[in-house]
Amino acid sequence: MKKIFLVLIAVFIFKAIALCADYEYVGALNGHTNRVVSLAFSPDGKYLASASEDKTLMVWASSSADCVAVLSGHANYVTSVVFSTDSAKILSAGYDQTIKLWSVDDWLCKQSIFNNAGRFESAGFSNDNKLICSAGWDRCVKIYNANTGELVANLSGFADSANDASFTVDGRYIVGAGSDGTIRVWQTGLYQQKTVIMAHTSQIWSLAFSPDGTIMVSGSFDGTVKFWETENFVLQDEIETKQGGVFSVAFSPDGVYLATAGKDGTVKIWDTKSLNCLQTLSAHKGAAIAVVFSPDCKDIATGGADNLVKIWSIR
Repeated sequence: MKKIFLVLIAVFIFKAIALCADYEYVGALNGHTNRVVSLAFSPDGKYLASASEDKTLMVWASSSADCVAVLSGHANYVTSVVFSTDSAKILSAGYDQTIKLWSVDDWLCKQSIFNNAGRFESAGFSNDNKLICSAGWDRCVKIYNANTGELVANLSGFADSANDASFTVDGRYIVGAGSDGTIRVWQTGLYQQKTVIMAHTSQIWSLAFSPDGTIMVSGSFDGTVKFWETENFVLQDEIETKQGGVFSVAFSPDGVYLATAGKDGTVKIWDTKSLNCLQTLSAHKGAAIAVVFSPDCKDIATGGADNLVKIWSIR
């Protein structure tokens, strides 16, 4: 009887641990003089990059939190930053209508792509780093050759600005999200539209894919996060975040957690199976605009309207 009782206690403790995240505030990275709107860890875990409306990118060493580079070159707000999958390049986009590629070796800009049709809200690499997809004020998702900067496809249809765009994990589709509340999906290569989803009742600012690529999440100013399967992009579930609107969504690399950054300044951590909120971080004064997990899932970086990058680590 005693043995059974001890087993039950152990199971209870295990479940309790499994149902809570435990990220603690470590400190702030100072340097930006305007809102921090995008963050990215390098896949090798060595660096964290931050993009700001102060027109700069800052690169921080993950091991020491020291700033190792300030990338200047954009003439207006920098709205997006990502690393290539081999951690060799940084891709940034901005309101100066350019996408820039930077080398991690020497932190120099190696290529600049100009869009004469409008400002960029986001840009990202395909998994093989051969293509770039972008979203912008011209209401289009654009596809570029990453090596030459040549425009490959111009994907239109949004009634307002396109705010985020991404390749699916398997590379078969390109997905764009807009201020008109729609999500649009195109086939890679053919660039034919597969589907249009009337997804949200307000602006969609962020898309994220589960590590296995089977689920896509969208975050909107209507306060909801919605889960879509990626074969036919059918709605599977949704969360009412109660954050006053969602700026950013991010899966943990192990797929266990989903983080949402909200207009109310909080970042919430959700269990991806139960969809329960496991932890609420009082992250920023003003809106929390960006959130990202480190490759080992041990750290979360957040960026906000208070010009700060903040680091949170799991116990």
